[in-house]
Amino acid sequence: MKIIVIANETFPTNENLTLENIDEKKILNPYDEFAIQKASQIKNTTDSEIIIFMISKSNNLYCLKTCLGLGGTSGKLIVFDGNNPKDMAAILAKEIKKQGAFDLILTGDQDVNNPRGEIPYRISSLLDMPLISHCLDIQYSKNKLICKKETDDFLEKLSINLPCIISFRKNVYEPKYPSINDIMTINSKPISLSYYDKNKNNLCLKLKIYNVKRQNKIYKDVDSDKAIEKISNYLDEWGLNGGLYEYINLFKSKK
Repeated sequence: MKIIVIANETFPTNENLTLENIDEKKILNPYDEFAIQKASQIKNTTDSEIIIFMISKSNNLYCLKTCLGLGGTSGKLIVFDGNNPKDMAAILAKEIKKQGAFDLILTGDQDVNNPRGEIPYRISSLLDMPLISHCLDIQYSKNKLICKKETDDFLEKLSINLPCIISFRKNVYEPKYPSINDIMTINSKPISLSYYDKNKNNLCLKLKIYNVKRQNKIYKDVDSDKAIEKISNYLDEWGLNGGLYEYINLFKSKK
């Protein structure tokens, strides 16, 4: 069984944000975190894989790796510097189609900082797939789901066959924390990145695949500058350098 979870990063609601820390204070959207928990419950009772799709304005992997620690088996980070839900839904639908056949898409109804929950509906339309929104819980049984759905007046239970899309309204629940074993396996799980430009008709510009294993290399009888160069060259091969030389030069200039 192949489960796709669409997750989003957002700003925390319990911290003071400034221009200096606003890019560092991103957390996993609670509605989407609940979707990952429900996907993990299905995974624990079936032979399933969970593919995490996350769209972000930066290539920071922190929130995506958090999703992998919570039960995801692989991750896809889509870097897109745009805010239009129509464009975001189109990009997500395009990337999901590249996965081939799948059984279930789970996601949150909305962002806790943005009540416009239209992306699940747009994806449902683009993929021509049935959607049940405002769900509080799901139970999987014999290729179908039993969904507990919230309405204005009461709660109702609905049954839907797979494949389908479920979006969750619940953001108050007991959070799950990754175990030590879960954290240790994060770096062995494959992550791919796609870059989209909002000014170029959303064409995919670049694709990177991360599946880096520890090399356990020890550099002996080399000076610090040569060692830094060797390490930097290795990180460059995987696109993980992140300005190592700039940091070292800044450090040296302060000495």
